[in-house]
Amino acid sequence: MSEKPEEYRIESDLLGTREIPKDVYWGIQTLRAQENFGVSLVRLYKYSTLVQALAMVKKACALANRDLNHLSGEYAEAIVQACDEVIEGKFEYQFVVDMLQGGAGTST
Repeated sequence: MSEKPEEYRIESDLLGTREIPKDVYWGIQTLRAQENFGVSLVRLYKYSTLVQALAMVKKACALANRDLNHLSGEYAEAIVQACDEVIEGKFEYQFVVDMLQGGAGTST
């Protein structure tokens, strides 16, 4: 039996186990969304301003929830840092789901 190449990691969910490229920040649910919802064949990263806007909203929510004591400062800071990096375009090509993926809670 041959060994798996080092460029993959193994992730599992209730549907089974899959190989995920080691260099990506997404996981098995995003892989399933790619497989199940290739409606337009246009990836979300093609709309970088939308991705940035979503990160801005998430950042604002983290700060508001911190201010209302619904989120610890530590968690809020981690979310804000990640959002700032997304806004700067650092993870642009990690947004790989189809632009028309419905988001009904099925895969993402």
